[in-house]
Amino acid sequence: ASTVRIDGTVVEHADVEPVTLPRVVLLVNPTGAPRVTVKKREVGDLGPYVPGGRPYGELRVEQNATLILHSGTYYFERFVVHHHAHLILDLDEGPITVNIKEGLHIGAYVRMTLQGGDAGEVLFNVAGAGLNHQEPGEDEDEDSWALRDNHGHVDYTPSLSIRILNNTQFFGTIYAPQGKVRVGRKSQMRGAILARQVRLYNQVAFEGEVA
Repeated sequence: ASTVRIDGTVVEHADVEPVTLPRVVLLVNPTGAPRVTVKKREVGDLGPYVPGGRPYGELRVEQNATLILHSGTYYFERFVVHHHAHLILDLDEGPITVNIKEGLHIGAYVRMTLQGGDAGEVLFNVAGAGLNHQEPGEDEDEDSWALRDNHGHVDYTPSLSIRILNNTQFFGTIYAPQGKVRVGRKSQMRGAILARQVRLYNQVAFEGEVA
């Protein structure tokens, strides 16, 4: 039985015009920039990009770590948040835009907290198609990043650029015109997803709010 619930108007057999999503163009290239790691149970506080400054390379937020981002624009080569981590988005001074060159990977049981704003003020732009393999972190099994479908089978979709695992909170708009998006079971989403391909697994709660 389906677990999809739609709150709003449903129009069957509607005529829908095809939409071409513009590519993501990064004004700053993060390739080769320093890698940033927030260690287990530590807190990382990253400021936004400053013109003339350096972007961030690959970001890794380890298990049970906390990352704080502030109002402004960020550039990352890759954005990886491991299981049970906590993301705090400080919107007190305006929206947050996160530009990612390759892929956005969010582990299981990740919490996201918004301070001073709402999901409509958060935007994740993902430029590339990404890769389907994610290296496990410390104390993570090889299988811990496997994204399973509604029947328990591993999703081996190639070029999976945005992966959000089960029981995770995510707030914001994901814009990935070349990307394939998967959202794991029982996750809670508030925002929007615009991508080449999107799949939500069982019992995902999704509330629309576009950036």
